Amino acid sequence: MTWANIFVNSNHPFYVDNFIPEYSNHDIVLFSRFDSKLENLPFKVEKHVPISRTAFVDNFELIESFPVEDYKDKLFLFCAGPLGNMLAAKFWQKNKLNTYLDIGSTLNTYLTEPNRGYLLGSQDTYRTCIW
Repeated sequence: MTWANIFVNSNHPFYVDNFIPEYSNHDIVLFSRFDSKLENLPFKVEKHVPISRTAFVDNFELIESFPVEDYKDKLFLFCAGPLGNMLAAKFWQKNKLNTYLDIGSTLNTYLTEPNRGYLLGSQDTYRTCIW
């Protein structure tokens, strides 16, 4: 268990250089906004599950209704705000045959817009979270 926060701010360049290329080696199931521009991604998505901007409210039912038991050997990526944390945890409880990563806003530059400070070159780029 971990947090999407390890992929942002000062860790984002490492994420871009190491994680994003690795995604091409996996069958990806991506949960992201309905208006995501999948064609901009540097890897292929096998299945896209569109969610709203307020997914925690509008798409909460996915925790129980998504048929995660039907998937095997997939890499689930969650760009779903707080709902991503819950989906990853609940899906893991239901089916341990996949990998589930809450990657937060790390793909926003490709999918929607670079709307976070670390994606825009702000001081957040230098912040390192330590637990």
